[in-house]
Amino acid sequence: MIRAFLLASACFWNASLAWAGFPYSDRYEQWSANRPFPIGAWCLPLGDQARGERQVVLSPAQRIDRYLGAGLNQFIAYKAHRNRSRLQEAVRVGLAWKVVTGSGGTLEQFQNQLTFAASLGDGPDAIELFDEPANSEVPVIVERMQWAKQRFQSGGSKQPLLYANLSALKIDIDQYITQVKPDVLSYDRYPLLLDGSTSSIYFKEMGLVRQKALQHNLPMWMIQQAYSRLHEPGGGELYRLPSESDMRFQAFSFLGHGGLGIDYFIYLGEGYTPAIIDCTTNQPSEVYYSIQDMAPEIEVLGTALKKLRPVGDVEFLGQAVADFDDVIPFQATGSRKLNNIESAESALVSYFNDEKGDEYFMLVNLKHGGEMDKSEAQDSITLFFDSTVLSIQRLNRLTGKVETLSTINNPSGNNRSLVVSLEGGTGDLFKYVKDATSKSISWPIEM
Repeated sequence: MIRAFLLASACFWNASLAWAGFPYSDRYEQWSANRPFPIGAWCLPLGDQARGERQVVLSPAQRIDRYLGAGLNQFIAYKAHRNRSRLQEAVRVGLAWKVVTGSGGTLEQFQNQLTFAASLGDGPDAIELFDEPANSEVPVIVERMQWAKQRFQSGGSKQPLLYANLSALKIDIDQYITQVKPDVLSYDRYPLLLDGSTSSIYFKEMGLVRQKALQHNLPMWMIQQAYSRLHEPGGGELYRLPSESDMRFQAFSFLGHGGLGIDYFIYLGEGYTPAIIDCTTNQPSEVYYSIQDMAPEIEVLGTALKKLRPVGDVEFLGQAVADFDDVIPFQATGSRKLNNIESAESALVSYFNDEKGDEYFMLVNLKHGGEMDKSEAQDSITLFFDSTVLSIQRLNRLTGKVETLSTINNPSGNNRSLVVSLEGGTGDLFKYVKDATSKSISWPIEM
């Protein structure tokens, strides 16, 4: 069984190497060209008399100002009508915004919601047409998609991205993509459990979505956990409020799989306490400050990843191999120049190409936990390269500058090494220098 699994993995490696994937659809490329890597958070409607607002009433301007203060760059309104005042403020300050229409209601109710959304400013930047559909609901999404495309092509407003969000293990993804023809492939997974563990299927599902995104040449988006669930009458999983290392683990592991958009569930919503904002006090939670800290780093790496395409398998090291289902252990593959990795308590390595065929890789420290900040989960990782790799380039996620790092010769091992220190849950993007005389290799990014 193991041999068959490795053979299947090798087949996928070869297939994805042959996949060019440049560009994505014209519609997506035009949308993406002048926008930052999208980072947003769902805002559920709260009336002025809602339970959480009796203590501290915040105006729409204060809410949007706080939203921007977290580093979020795309406002996400669940139900446009009921988020009217916050959407109007987002339009006023020029914040990109998206509407989530929900899964219920009639076609007419869906049409009325989007007609209202189109009347605000020059319309939404994106629309999530349906959330977590079953296979039987795909025809409903097709009907909504057809109407929305017609409405926004003829309405004079911008053309938003259109898609549904999936619970990826509960639907035939190929059927959904073939029939709906979405602009992005979006899914959700909340992996951080109240007992301190992380869902063992987290990377199994992420790997499946990555595979389907590659197969259908779609950018991959994800809704990530930013709240706790301490009680569930229906018997569902209970979640912890993510720590700083938890939040980074979600974001950077997704970037390592080639992810190109992150939504957080949830920014603010009655019954979801605490979340990014605690609706009982209207004060930011620790999750707010975690996002604020890492959002600039995500945008820097995301700017580069928009111009790259994943190739090969995502490979795992250390404790991750035992903790997660169906992951591929790191294999010393000399043809990719990275021969070995040491001192990785838990990590992943993934590979990318740009349009010219230049090679990149991303290393992510997966160590995280409910009681760990990013410094407590820091790890020093030694990378071993073949003897031709005299230096390596790294995109500094704090400054957006490209740095050249010299490797060290190891005569006894006939290879060269480089020590990298990564905070908990955090990743870096690297590129091979083509030859010994190269001082600067162009990256396909403009920061």
